[in-house]
Amino acid sequence: REGLGTLQINQCEVTYVNHIVPGEGWNRPGELHKISSLWNSNENQSFLPEPEEMGFSVRYVIPNDQGNPIGRLHVSLQPAYRRKDNKPIFMLTLIARGKEVGDDIESALAFFERGHIWIVQGFTSITTELMHGIWGRQDAR
Repeated sequence: REGLGTLQINQCEVTYVNHIVPGEGWNRPGELHKISSLWNSNENQSFLPEPEEMGFSVRYVIPNDQGNPIGRLHVSLQPAYRRKDNKPIFMLTLIARGKEVGDDIESALAFFERGHIWIVQGFTSITTELMHGIWGRQDAR
């Protein structure tokens, strides 16, 4: 109607942001190993004290059904402060970014679904059983 032309999608993105507050399975930033299975505790080191702050950033390739790369899952866990009370938290962000073979709406919706699955399953993979119990996480079968 406005003469804007045909929509051609070149990238899709699904983002989830999780605020992980202390007192729920962890109390100090140095206890990141209680939250994420990607981080090991460094309790056996002899010189450095427990870190004041810590975080990480990881990328994973998202393949299509044939195993070809069509995007990436970006995972970031960073220290932050909750605005309402300035309480230290971890901010866990998962971003699925990419595109299916086509550049139409159906292809975009297919990537959104794939991105959602990668985020949910990725979240489960990188967080600990301890936290799953605290959060009341249940398998979605």
